[in-house]
Amino acid sequence: MALKAQDTSRQRGRMKTDYQVVVLGGGPAGCATALALLNQGVERILVVESSRYDKVRVGESIPPDSGLLLRRLGVWDDFLAQEHEPCLGSCSSWGSDAVGYNDFLLNPHGNGWHLDRRRFDALLAHCAFRAGADVRIATRFEGCAGDASSGFRLRLRSNKPFTKAASTDRGFEKKSAGPVSETAKRTRAPRQDHGEHEVSARFVVDATGPGARFARAQGADRRHHDRLVCVMGFLQLTEASNFSRLTFLEAVEYGWWYAAKLPGERLAVAVASDRRIIKNIGVADQEGWLSRLNQTRHLSRELSGTGLIPGSLKACTASSSLLVPSAGEGWLAVGDAASTYDPIASQGVHKALADGLQAGRAIASCLGGDQDGMRRYRPGTSRRFADYLSNRDSFYSMEQRWPESDFWRLRRGATSASNPLTGQAPDQADRSETHQPASLRSAAYAQAGAKRPGDGRPENFHDQ
Repeated sequence: MALKAQDTSRQRGRMKTDYQVVVLGGGPAGCATALALLNQGVERILVVESSRYDKVRVGESIPPDSGLLLRRLGVWDDFLAQEHEPCLGSCSSWGSDAVGYNDFLLNPHGNGWHLDRRRFDALLAHCAFRAGADVRIATRFEGCAGDASSGFRLRLRSNKPFTKAASTDRGFEKKSAGPVSETAKRTRAPRQDHGEHEVSARFVVDATGPGARFARAQGADRRHHDRLVCVMGFLQLTEASNFSRLTFLEAVEYGWWYAAKLPGERLAVAVASDRRIIKNIGVADQEGWLSRLNQTRHLSRELSGTGLIPGSLKACTASSSLLVPSAGEGWLAVGDAASTYDPIASQGVHKALADGLQAGRAIASCLGGDQDGMRRYRPGTSRRFADYLSNRDSFYSMEQRWPESDFWRLRRGATSASNPLTGQAPDQADRSETHQPASLRSAAYAQAGAKRPGDGRPENFHDQ
């Protein structure tokens, strides 16, 4: 699809206040929704992002078929121009002391990619802006009045005047002092008023992440099935290191470790377990984290010659959860706002892009007076989540080496004891939730190092 020229109000820096669709959240899910709507001819779209796309974001490996989604969104060439690190496959020690390998050599879609998430997210925002959406960065959603029948009135607050951020072919970036190029002048995003202001919308997309701030204000509730915790650090590669372009996954008695190469000669390395176990074994601090990493059977050897980047260690929750409902009159949720998956599914960005495409179709039909798309969207989200839980259950059940381990015991046969739509599984305080759609089962086995039927190993992650 040919990209639209910017409208005159954006070129002159005037701020609109009346929109057909306001997307709260400028991550992959929110920007994919905006792009899908623009591709279907919907106009007057605003994307609201709280950051400036200037901070380091946790990376992620995406599978080869994510390229299909990027093509459908019309951003494929822009994505290739960013030259993200290729992902050539994966290897894992899961259910066995041996390491299994699988590469993408025969995959019809080619290789996958290890993303630099900051640059990737900024690129999608730039593409949405270039295609005709208004994009306001450093702007937070504060609250809402009204409803679908009268129109939503959203209160937004801009942290600072929006004078030094520009949209470029590499994404939204800070501009250094000095003359501004003609290209930057033509693509500069609209200036922001410092303080609070209000915009109206016929339809609202909640892409605010697991917090789902707008949806929860409309009465939606988040159902948690597991609360996995990840402690991640970034390692710097040196000339002496020889880490491959394969993602690496290793199960251990207290959880599992993951590693993947990132652009800039860095590695993302994480350990996943329950909060209580993380605290008890001391991996929340640098000394304990490095000690446990050095004790791994396989990964420690792969990381020879690397060093932890000071200050890079961070902990985050990676729960499996579903928003109920995921859509209502005049609104819907996408990405992590609608559902969150166990990072072992490695579907964070892929799911976000797919959600955006599906949401775009549903919203476009709704704005055109046809409610069929919206009626299909909500049960579709729940169905995919239920499929994911079933697949996650089977992946964790493959690991039988530590029958007395609390971590593994709580994850065997988990979904059979819980209803993903109405209840929580036993031992919910320590249970980690995952969900991977059945349609992605084959991709999961492929990316996880499965060598033969019945010997699949879970897919890998470095997101969330």
